Amino acid sequence: MTHLAWRESGFPPERVIGMGGLLDSGRFIHYLSEASGINRSSVEATVIGSHGDEMVPGTSLAVANGRLLEQLIGQSAMDEAAEKTRRGGAEIVGLLKNGSAAYGPAAAVSTMIKAILDDEKRVLPVCCLARGAYGLDNLYINMPAVLGAGGVERIVDLNISEMEAKALTASAEAVRKMVAELG
Repeated sequence: MTHLAWRESGFPPERVIGMGGLLDSGRFIHYLSEASGINRSSVEATVIGSHGDEMVPGTSLAVANGRLLEQLIGQSAMDEAAEKTRRGGAEIVGLLKNGSAAYGPAAAVSTMIKAILDDEKRVLPVCCLARGAYGLDNLYINMPAVLGAGGVERIVDLNISEMEAKALTASAEAVRKMVAELG
């Protein structure tokens, strides 16, 4: 959807930003907090890739109180939190039915707007145009990016694991296929 909005609007790519990464990352943080018993405000984690089944929850970089969560709760609990994150959106829609897709997106968009209007230079996982980051090019996909007065000011290249890099490549291919279907 973000790629289509960019293509059809004619706006510069740094001004066309999607919020799927914020939604998915918020869910991931929730499930990691739940698994660890650590307050969600102390958990830092991000989801990259598509906003769908091929999303890539960054388990290798998730931290709480300065420690890798994998060391605190184990790989099995990390994998379970990642899987719950992948299913979380559908679960919410199933529970809330009509209007369920309003609350999370409203909060995400509000966070993005504040970062831009206040020139916060804040790193947020957003859907933005890849221009070489993570080996991807000319594709809108969720990545951590600095948001400020210029919109997407730069993409932050996280040191993701080899497995996460492969998953991101597969996720990007799924997004490319959907974009191609748009015509």
